[in-house]
Amino acid sequence: MRQDNLSAAGGVEAAKVDEPGSPSWEQARLAALHRYSILDTPDDSVFDRFVELARTLFDTPIAEVSLIDANRQWLKARAPNGPREAPRDWSFCTTTIQGEGVMVVHDARTNPLTRDSPFVTHRPFIRFYAGAPLRTPDGHKLGTLCVVSPEPREDFDAKAQAKLQALANLVMLEIERRGHQHTESKFVNHLLETSSDCIKVLDLDGALQFMNRHGQVAMGIGNFAPYQRRPWSGLMDEPARVQAEAALADAREGRTARFEAEVATLKGTRRCWDITVSPILGEDGRPERLLAISRDITERRAHEKALRESEARLQAERRLLDAVIRQAPIGISITSWPGGRSFALNDKAAELLGHWPQGEDLGRYRGFGAIHPDGRPYGPEDYPTVRTLRSGTAIEQEEMVYRLGGSEGEERRRLSVSSAPVRDEAGVIVAAVTAFSSIEAQRRAEEGLRASEARLREERARLATLIEHLPVGVGFMGDDGQLALSNPAFRVFLPDGRLPSQLAPGDTCWIAWDESGQPLARDRYPGARALRGETAQGIEFLFRPGDGRQVWTRVDGIPLRSLAGEITGAMIVIVDVSDERRAQADLRRLNETLETRVTKVVAERRVLADIVENSDAATIACSLHHGILALNPALVTAFERIYGKQPQVGDNLLDLLADLPEHRAQVAAHWSRAFGGEEFVVVETFGDPARERVPFEVRFSVLRDREGRPIGAAQTAYDISDRLRAETELEATQEALRQSQKMEAVGQLTGGLAHDFNNLLTGIIGALDLMQSRLAQGDTSRLDRYATAAMTSAQRAAALTHRLLAFARRQPLDPKPVDANRLVTGMEELLRRTLGETIQLDIATATDLWPTLCDSHQLESAILNLAINARDAMPDGGRIGIVTGTVELDRASAARIGDLRPGQYVTIEATDSGVGMTPEVMSRAFDPFFTTKPLGQGTGLGLSMIYGFVRQSNGHVQLRSRTSQGTTVTLYLPRHQGVTEGTGETRTETAADLLVSGGETVVVVEDEPIVRALVVEALAGLGYHIVEAEDGPSGLKLLQAEGQVDLLVTDIGLPGLNGRQLADAARAWRPELKVLFMTGYAETAAQASGFLDPGMEMMTKPFAIETLVTRVRKMIADAEG
Repeated sequence: MRQDNLSAAGGVEAAKVDEPGSPSWEQARLAALHRYSILDTPDDSVFDRFVELARTLFDTPIAEVSLIDANRQWLKARAPNGPREAPRDWSFCTTTIQGEGVMVVHDARTNPLTRDSPFVTHRPFIRFYAGAPLRTPDGHKLGTLCVVSPEPREDFDAKAQAKLQALANLVMLEIERRGHQHTESKFVNHLLETSSDCIKVLDLDGALQFMNRHGQVAMGIGNFAPYQRRPWSGLMDEPARVQAEAALADAREGRTARFEAEVATLKGTRRCWDITVSPILGEDGRPERLLAISRDITERRAHEKALRESEARLQAERRLLDAVIRQAPIGISITSWPGGRSFALNDKAAELLGHWPQGEDLGRYRGFGAIHPDGRPYGPEDYPTVRTLRSGTAIEQEEMVYRLGGSEGEERRRLSVSSAPVRDEAGVIVAAVTAFSSIEAQRRAEEGLRASEARLREERARLATLIEHLPVGVGFMGDDGQLALSNPAFRVFLPDGRLPSQLAPGDTCWIAWDESGQPLARDRYPGARALRGETAQGIEFLFRPGDGRQVWTRVDGIPLRSLAGEITGAMIVIVDVSDERRAQADLRRLNETLETRVTKVVAERRVLADIVENSDAATIACSLHHGILALNPALVTAFERIYGKQPQVGDNLLDLLADLPEHRAQVAAHWSRAFGGEEFVVVETFGDPARERVPFEVRFSVLRDREGRPIGAAQTAYDISDRLRAETELEATQEALRQSQKMEAVGQLTGGLAHDFNNLLTGIIGALDLMQSRLAQGDTSRLDRYATAAMTSAQRAAALTHRLLAFARRQPLDPKPVDANRLVTGMEELLRRTLGETIQLDIATATDLWPTLCDSHQLESAILNLAINARDAMPDGGRIGIVTGTVELDRASAARIGDLRPGQYVTIEATDSGVGMTPEVMSRAFDPFFTTKPLGQGTGLGLSMIYGFVRQSNGHVQLRSRTSQGTTVTLYLPRHQGVTEGTGETRTETAADLLVSGGETVVVVEDEPIVRALVVEALAGLGYHIVEAEDGPSGLKLLQAEGQVDLLVTDIGLPGLNGRQLADAARAWRPELKVLFMTGYAETAAQASGFLDPGMEMMTKPFAIETLVTRVRKMIADAEG
């Protein structure tokens, strides 16, 4: 029995069926029986046919479909017809449903369970019984299908029982179907009665047959009976009636019609309806009735009208908002999320930014052109909009410098950027709103404010100095009457630092008398009056300090007010007018001496005039219209000297220069600045070239009236010819000093070079001398040892020259695209062996590293040198880190690093944890032969070689170090825009691998006889036909002669024609000629990639003979292949 099924009839979850016959089992069975609603129902022909079939099939006179209720047995069908019910206790079927499977009683009179049944003892006198249970899908037994006979039977075998059970299952299926129909009918009736629509069933003429309850209520119909069989369209008025008749006609034709109409209810309320009329088809597929469904859409219509009005208002508000955003005085953009795409940008934003990537993903866009105020570029993830979208955090007033038009723009603007997230109702970020505003004016105002504040501080300082040294007493008091600030002249009148208005009554340390000789009351002192808001000016009183003196003073008390007009304090000015009073008295007494005093004053002014008149400085004063107000003889002399004219008071300065328009404009420009109120100094050369040009330092000052308005300007000019000559002589002296320092550096370089080469030559010469000596003695046992020593010294000399050329940036390089990551990781094993076990090596490579264009062998050598230097700086062990990376430098960043052009660079950084360098050592670290290692343990060329190689590769080396904290060396190499070449393993061929030649012709041109002889002998030994020449012209004659030439081997530095000129001339005759250049140093060949054409290669002297013959054979083999 399935416990998870639902009863097909009732849809109730089946409980677990208990033991047959138990109360719970019986209760569940009866509930299932009643759900099918099949008890006490009329006869049914379908079930009648089932029992007739059973009676025929099993050849019994009686067959029944029996349903077992709580107390009764109900016969749903019986053949032949007979009683349809009986007490349950009489029933054989009760026993059947309590068992499993088909129950067969062969002879009821002999069976103890059935022999006492009234059906056995009375009609119909049952002897044989076979019953199969009617089992529901969830295992409940509703009754049986049974066959009965008054005769006993022994032939009802298992096959017959199976057939009987199969037929019982069919009966149960029919009961299930009837149960479904009953449930569906109840469901449909429930839907009709609970539907909010008005549902009507009409006959084909459109007369009402049925209307659901809600429809009756909606139409105001209390009793439907009077309206049954009346035309449905009669309930409507025009024009709804016409629409209804048309819809009925369509439905009668088998089509569904729909229309909307306004119809009044029987109570007179007008409602809007959405009406659908459709046919109900009979079994023949033709319409037999009509179905009309009316849905009340009155509220929907009202809602739609309100929605339209709301949308209209919303559109108007949106247009207003769009206009506000578009015309806003600040830039506004909206960026969607996720996706980060900009879809709105107002006019001001486009104006401020110069462009906008409409629809572009901000997270990937690199053309915005924004940089931080300190010059660092913004990465795509740094932009405020991107950060807001990713973090959900608002960013307010972030300052950035924007290059107008994007990253290629030249004009820069300072912007304040704010960005805020926009969230939906669920709080999810759907966009970001970003506002831009120019802060150029604000920054200029701030700069102006800072300048003003600085000027104000200067003015305050000057004012404080002025007050401090004023001959009159000045004091400032707070609103509490306490003295806050005073100058020495003021404090003379305050013996103990207290103001008179603060003295206690009876205190006589500070007493003043007025003109009438009365002591001044405390509240009448000017300071007290000023704090009450009065302005007391020119109050004179007699002060007796107590030392026997009498001092007449004039005191002003002036209230100080805030911007709101409140009194915040007072300023007191005290002037000792004793002298003035005495002067007035003296004036009255000595009025007759006036003429003498006037004469004295005139004499004083004359002294000042004489000073100006006799000054070497050319001085002139002009009105605002360039009229000359005053001038001294020095000005007249200088003016005549450079312009040939003598100015006088009253002349117009510009009119004097009317015939010299260029000089007139020069002079007018400076005077215009001074007339505008500017005081300044210029150093320029003035004068007519036809006469004399003289350099002057000119100071301009402004002449003002009593109100401070400019009324003219004064000029004082100094001839600075002698000073400039002195400066020129000083510069020449400094240049001579720099040249001397250069010569000293060259001396140190050549001295170090001579020292190292002498050591190496000693090794070579000594080994060769020993070889000659042993050969003369016939002893060859040690020749290999001496030859090895000589070769080792020679190779060290070659390495030394390479390092010198690297430092001088003149070594021949073979630059190719290089993947620095691959090169560094490929050196890891070599570096670990070199560094030893006490040094920890960490290598970190950058992802997506750009390629760089350089000589990979020189780069490997540079990295190895850096590692060795780092190792030597850590004798007790430590850590070395080698990190690759990329960087894009703007002009400011490149300038901070050194002599670098702005652009993109690959960086290789080597950092150690060693002893570090002092500033003095760092300043000389790249000098050739400079080393801090003990004598004999270093050449001092390692860093200089690295520096030369990197500079020759258009890069730069940056050195950072601190004592006891380690050293970092960073190589900056320019980014190469192409791709790197493959770096697969190749086998290097040797002379032994190449065997003997096939007699190819090689032309050798070398001006050094020893080198030429060695090259000729080495190549001839391999079977080549050698033709040799000692200079360029003779070599060219050989190449212009008839005959096959397979290869030209030539030195670059030749007399007559250099090697490259020789090769170019030879290729005019032999276009496919292969050329191998030999060079110890050649400036034009320093960069092999720019010097060599296809089919040309270059070797650097000194080289091994084996290397030479390998290169020659390979070039000839490539030409033949």
